[in-house]
Amino acid sequence: MTTTFRLNTDEMTPAFFDSLKLLFQGKEIEIIARPIDSEFEREKEEYAQALREIEAGNSYPINESFWDKMHASIEAV
Repeated sequence: MTTTFRLNTDEMTPAFFDSLKLLFQGKEIEIIARPIDSEFEREKEEYAQALREIEAGNSYPINESFWDKMHASIEAV
């Protein structure tokens, strides 16, 4: 199971961590934190749109640097 939480650091209370413990009881989990910025969100949506176009059988004219940037963004997550 994968769950994504988007929250402000002020919301990271003991109750939040208690809910994580309950949700993943007895499991080893990985927590990755990153700031949310508009540039990252825009690039992520462009990448997702490109994948939808390709899956639909449409060609999507882009250059190689676009994919390099998208893969770097994903790996950073």
